[in-house]
Amino acid sequence: MTKFILGPHRGMICQTKTESQKYFSIFCDSYLHLSYREAASTLPVMSLSEELTQHFRDQILRHGPVTFRWFMQQALYHPEWGYYSSGKATIGRLGDFYTSVSVGRTFGELLTRQFHEMWTRLGRPDEFTIVEQAADRGQLASDILETAGILFPDFFQSLRYWIIEPSAVLAAEQKKRLARFGRQRTGWSEEIDALGNGSIFGVYFCNELLDAMPVHLVSLIRNEWLENYVDYDSGNFTFTLGKPSTQILAKYLTKLPTALPDQYRTEVNLRAMTWMENAARALRCGYIMVIDYGYSRHQFYSLERTEGTLTCYRKHERHYNPFEKLGETDITAHVDFTSIAEVALASEMEVTGFADQNHFLVGVGQSEFTAIEAESQAGQLSEATAQRLRELQTLTHPESMGSQFKYLTLQKFIEPAPPLLGYQFSPDPYLTLGLRRPLKKDGY
Repeated sequence: MTKFILGPHRGMICQTKTESQKYFSIFCDSYLHLSYREAASTLPVMSLSEELTQHFRDQILRHGPVTFRWFMQQALYHPEWGYYSSGKATIGRLGDFYTSVSVGRTFGELLTRQFHEMWTRLGRPDEFTIVEQAADRGQLASDILETAGILFPDFFQSLRYWIIEPSAVLAAEQKKRLARFGRQRTGWSEEIDALGNGSIFGVYFCNELLDAMPVHLVSLIRNEWLENYVDYDSGNFTFTLGKPSTQILAKYLTKLPTALPDQYRTEVNLRAMTWMENAARALRCGYIMVIDYGYSRHQFYSLERTEGTLTCYRKHERHYNPFEKLGETDITAHVDFTSIAEVALASEMEVTGFADQNHFLVGVGQSEFTAIEAESQAGQLSEATAQRLRELQTLTHPESMGSQFKYLTLQKFIEPAPPLLGYQFSPDPYLTLGLRRPLKKDGY
């Protein structure tokens, strides 16, 4: 889950102009819009830190140091005390962070427009499946289905909305929120494997899923990549170095650059790569869209990023100590989008586009931006339109959400076509991500 905290931001909504692409700018000279909607309901708040701390302490004293991947997995997803699985995670002003969904309905409405275009590209089929993973309490799903029903009734009639949710607590809230759309239109499973290979004709997307997957921590020591383990000594959790814990990790580390400063630390998200393999297998024809914060490989291993991207959030405060307030703090790491795209390319997929949220949402909602701009210039901005404008400003602000979030879309068995709306203002994704474009097969 991602992480925007309270603070002032000034600047333009969109600042880019090229000869071939017309951008317009809506200026804001105020604090970043913070009238976020709150979650419809919250879960009981419990102090989990002591129980989880004892759990880690016992494990380490009995069996020795543990991988940070296991440590992060337990801190976030322990059945009783994990930050997410216990229901402790709360989004919004009263929670630990904001997301694009908590800004308002505009985010879901713009995604619906993009999904509608995908449906059209696939020939407007009678059955089109949207699979969402990391749906939290189901607010985004509700926004998408409601928007489809209002703006695109034919599209809505074809929709089957499926949520992958391992948490029984969250699944119950999702089902309650989406009950008005009917059981025939919605469905749930705990794991992606339950869908079966080649079962999805449509789009499989996730919003802030990969950043919450447990990662290995590794450090470059005298040109050798070593793994960071979590130990317990003199009443404190500490890091200690050792050889890679698995052969899979050891093999992956041979691909990492070594022309970096000594003691350079970074993260390896093997689970995200496995997730992409499984998602590609589940897709028969259509798209996979990953929305998260992260970088291309070149940026991910920047010489300036010597401590990696691991970050913690609690009550709108950011810190970098994953041992504080265990079970009550979100732990997250940025995504290496190049690695994710490489797995997709090896799984019969192609890269459709890669863009930041600013360019993606401006592309999808260009006509809407233009209409708002015209209404504003005429001095006839209604309260509803003003609210929508504030939401758009927050989502696309280049100093915050607009630049932090990235959109990677991949496609399978789709005929060549102009860029999707969300990528019409973005450069070649293969060049941006440092990928080699695959040879075409069978006309695709």
